[in-house]
Parts: sequence; structure tokens; C-alpha cells
Amino acid sequence: MRPLLSLLLCAAAASSWGTGDLKDLADAQRAARVIVAPRAKGPGSAQRLEALRRSASALADRLEAPVPGAQSLSDYSSALRARLSELRRAGGLDPALAPVLPQLDALYASLPLKSYAREFAGPLSEAIAQELREASRRSLTEPDLLARLRRELVLPDDLEASFTEGISVADWVKLGLIKRFLYKHRLSRPKTYATATPAELKAGALAVEVGVETSGTVSDGHRAHEDQDWCFTIGGVEMEIPPEWILSHPKLHLPAAGETVKVRGWTYYDNYHDDEIPGGRPTAWEIHPAQDVEVLKPAAPLSAGTAQ
Repeated sequence: MRPLLSLLLCAAAASSWGTGDLKDLADAQRAARVIVAPRAKGPGSAQRLEALRRSASALADRLEAPVPGAQSLSDYSSALRARLSELRRAGGLDPALAPVLPQLDALYASLPLKSYAREFAGPLSEAIAQELREASRRSLTEPDLLARLRRELVLPDDLEASFTEGISVADWVKLGLIKRFLYKHRLSRPKTYATATPAELKAGALAVEVGVETSGTVSDGHRAHEDQDWCFTIGGVEMEIPPEWILSHPKLHLPAAGETVKVRGWTYYDNYHDDEIPGGRPTAWEIHPAQDVEVLKPAAPLSAGTAQ
């Protein structure tokens, strides 16, 4: 009876942490610039897992914080390795994370070698930190969390060789965050294209990472501040052209509101932002990267009254 009673007490203690409590704890940790690793007994208990989750998430918060003045892969590599070293010296990290830290340091050390990421060094560094947070949220046990980090905290040497095509949504959502992030930066065109309307894309008519062609009137066109993607919308579907594709294709047309265009690129399921869908985006489906744009009809000129 005693082991059963102990298990029930651990479960009760874990259930007493509400979302407000966890938010307050995370805010306090960030304000104090330390990472607290609460002690908890029983490596298989819900309480132990919750302590490890909080420590991994707090570590992600520190590593995801802005790196002032950083622009290149080498800048981010040096700054984030120094930040990680400082955190390790300060202590307070959950001891269970110890095996992951050398792997994380090696990952940051390898950044200057990943020339394919030259134009998205900052967003990639954020994705690495977010992998820690996602692993803490998705994992159901302590071994699962640590195994997930060991598996996902890696970057490919050859970006294009790491990609595949025709992924089901069920399989896509199982991929690590870094892998999903990198798919947005494909540098090769699809060999074939399926034609689909924006409505069909939103309905999930195609798999993830297949070539697609669609057309319609652009309702918005702007450059995203956070990653410099050129973003535009057709029929409620977000389409994005990454900065490295723009640089390597200087004659590519960047769609503007009011134009009717034909777009070719790769389907993408952006489940980073599922929480936005009810209030902001009508769908997680995108074309990303959008790689070819043909103007079918220019935007109508402004009337004299509108211009004034």
C-alpha cells in the first residue's frame, strides 16, 4: 500500500501546479536570470518530469534571448557557446540535462560550418532553443525527453540531402522543430507540381512537402521583420519567399496586394503557430518556400479619389 500511496501523493502534487503558477515561476526565473532546478524524488514520477520540463524550458528562455549585434553564424556560435558555458558554471541546471549540454555546445560550435544557413542564422539559433522547449512540452517521461533532445539537437551537413517529399501530416507533426524549420529553406525546386486552389490547400488536399502550383489575387505583401521572408496571402493561404531564395534569384517578382499571380513552390504545414489559427491565420497550410511567381494580372491602378 505504501508505494501506491506515494504515487498518489506525487500525482496530487503535480496536479496542483496550474498554468498561472508555471507562468509566474518562468517569469521569476527570467527576471532573476537564473535557472532553478527544483528537487523532486522518484525519477519516474510526474513531479520529477515536471521539474525537468521547467528546467529545460528555462534553459530555452535563456538561450533564445536576443544576441545583441550578432549577424553571422560565427557571431551566434561564439555568443551562444559563451552563454551556455556561463549557465553551466552558475549551476542550477537540472542534473538530468548534463548529458545534453555537450551535444548542445557542439551544435553551436558547428554553426559556422553550415553555410546553407548564412541568411537565417538568427532564426536558426532561435529554433535550436525552441527545440528544448518543445521537447519538454511533448515528452511524457524523463527518458523520453532526454532521448528526444539527443535525437533532435543536430544539424545536417548537407541540407538538401536531408529532405524528403510527400510527408503525411501525422508523420510531419512527429518531426523535431529544427527539422521542420529547415524544410522552409529548401534550395531545390520540386520535380513535379500538383495544381490546387487555395481552398483545396486549406482543406489538406495535398501532403506536406510536395510541389504545388496555385493562383489567385494577392491580398497582402510585406517583408517579415523577424526573418526577412517576403510574405503574401492568396485566398487565406500564407506564402513565403525566404531571403536566401530572393538573393539567389534577383529577378524574382515579389507579389504585392491586388496582383493576380501564379505561384509555384513547396507545401508546408506550419504547426509552430497552431494557437494563432482561431484568431489570426485561417490555416496552418502554406506554400513555403514559394519559389516562382508569374504575374497574370497587375494590380488595378488607384483612382484619383483613392490616391488623394
